[in-house]
Amino acid sequence: MLLKKRAEKPKPNGIHSYDHDVAKEVCDWFGVKEFGLWLGQCKKIGAGQMKANLDYLKKRGIKSPKYLMVMCRKK
Repeated sequence: MLLKKRAEKPKPNGIHSYDHDVAKEVCDWFGVKEFGLWLGQCKKIGAGQMKANLDYLKKRGIKSPKYLMVMCRKK
């Protein structure tokens, strides 16, 4: 039985963790350069919640970062 080796995309420089990956995805989606701001938000609410919020906005086609910032407030 042979297992196929899954090809992985090479990670860009500076992406070390899942938090970094989600913050980069946010910056790419909105076209902003405030990576540190979004990395801090990921660490504040958790990368899983940030990814869920981003997916919600992507599904609706919203390209304004202010909506994601409001969604990141702790309740």
